[in-house]
Amino acid sequence: MTRAAVLLLAAAGAAAGQSPFAWKDHRDGRTELLEKGRTALVYNYGPQLREGAPEDRRRCCYIFPLFTPAGVSVLDDFPKDHWHHRGIFWAWPVVETREGKYDLWGLQGVAQRLERIVEAAAEASSARLVVENGWYAGGHRIVRETLRLTVFPTRGEAREFEAELRLEALDGPVTLRGSPDSGKSYGGFSARFAPRTGTVLRADGAVLSKDEDLNPHRWAELEGSYGPRRAVLRITADSANQWCVRHYGFVGASFPGRTETVQGYTLEPGKPLTLRFRLRAADLAATAFATEPKVIPLWPGAAPGSEGWNYEETEIIGPKDTIRRIGNVTRPVLLAYLPDASLANGTAVIVCPGGGFRILAIDHEGLDVAHWLNSMGVAAFVLKYRLIRTGDADEKDPAKMAERRKAAIPFAVADGQQAIRLVRSRAAEWGLAQDRIGIMGFSAGGYLAAAVALRHDPGSRPDFAAPIYPAAPDDVSPPADAPPLFLVHADDDRTLAPLNHSIRLYAAWKEAKIPAELHIYSRGGHGFGMRKAGLPSDTWTDRFRDWLDVQGLLKPAR
Repeated sequence: MTRAAVLLLAAAGAAAGQSPFAWKDHRDGRTELLEKGRTALVYNYGPQLREGAPEDRRRCCYIFPLFTPAGVSVLDDFPKDHWHHRGIFWAWPVVETREGKYDLWGLQGVAQRLERIVEAAAEASSARLVVENGWYAGGHRIVRETLRLTVFPTRGEAREFEAELRLEALDGPVTLRGSPDSGKSYGGFSARFAPRTGTVLRADGAVLSKDEDLNPHRWAELEGSYGPRRAVLRITADSANQWCVRHYGFVGASFPGRTETVQGYTLEPGKPLTLRFRLRAADLAATAFATEPKVIPLWPGAAPGSEGWNYEETEIIGPKDTIRRIGNVTRPVLLAYLPDASLANGTAVIVCPGGGFRILAIDHEGLDVAHWLNSMGVAAFVLKYRLIRTGDADEKDPAKMAERRKAAIPFAVADGQQAIRLVRSRAAEWGLAQDRIGIMGFSAGGYLAAAVALRHDPGSRPDFAAPIYPAAPDDVSPPADAPPLFLVHADDDRTLAPLNHSIRLYAAWKEAKIPAELHIYSRGGHGFGMRKAGLPSDTWTDRFRDWLDVQGLLKPAR
């Protein structure tokens, strides 16, 4: 960055007067916009590279981070699943000149560079940043890019800003194209979102239950829970665009999109292209997804068979993995998470966290799952089922702990059966369909889900079951009324090998000619739940959404 540009930013901050805004340059390729002393956003004008990221993913000229008025950071940069994704950015996977084809999206052969900061202003009505960048390929500049960013003062719970992008070819025509892959449309003005739970995608006011490509909309938004806070970011184009939207956390206004007659857009020297977008980052009340779920006792009194259990329930957070663990459950309960009435479709899922019947991994295999199900209009009931006693002198005796586990498992299965009965008996109260109540479980919770699918009476029969990297019961022979099954496992699971568990369940269901679907991912390990790790198993939630949709369980119940 030139000394003149640094002085320009410093002067903008000093001359702001009564403006709530101020620009602050960090002298490391980043300039920060402050509103009333708090970070609103950062524009990265110089090359950035996060530790651990590949060197060829170094990049500049994008917005990251972006904060809501309450301080929620909604964007991601250098995500491991797509190293090239970068906050709010504008790029195309095909940039074609007379000399060759390049990939600005994946940062291959062409790169953006700062030329100069034209204006940095902070006034009472807005803050402005005007920047001229160049696209360089083959050793010379092929496109002049001018970004005009206008940020408005916060109003209520929302921060809004406009981004105007002006692109002009210099020495010859430059053609921009979206993804060449069939059925895909990414390439244009895009946002990559930070990890979150309870994702809801909308476009033009409609909730999107599936990922989309090539569908025209005026605007699209992603809403989610970032820790204890909920926020939404909407992108509105100045004209109808085709959009690329992904539940993993991506929203992009594709330009020019793809139709039978449109396969790209050619920039000509002296004929600049101008694209305009308005963005709104807002904080939301947490009521869309209950932060304090209703706690429902599973049994009318003490749970049968364990009336004498009186040890105290525990909760700890692992110092290394930050996993919250619930232990010593003696009074089983359901934690009820009901979707917003505008989304509810009448389907419900009992969610059973795993933990070897010693603990419950209550967040990434429980509450985060509930929020995600709610985002699809599905009611979720997280089951805190009975566990073996831990924390006493016998905990270090493997034989005694094995005895405890053997004795506790039937109680946990009984809790799963009772959960189905209870939810079905109160279906009308919660707006549920009595024939759309399923059960999902992870690891030991997957054992529970499979066991309930295998052993039930008419009142406790689940309408569908989804054991995720489950431990399989010894006897996996399904009864004639066994429900449809959805199974997920990772091939590199060293805790519960899929061959001995998910594959056995799938084979038993298929032999009995009962519907079943099995997904085995090459990598993912054990216990991934809702956590994203840049591995193939990250997409299991998409597959489960597809499966629910095929079963008709995402459509409103009649």
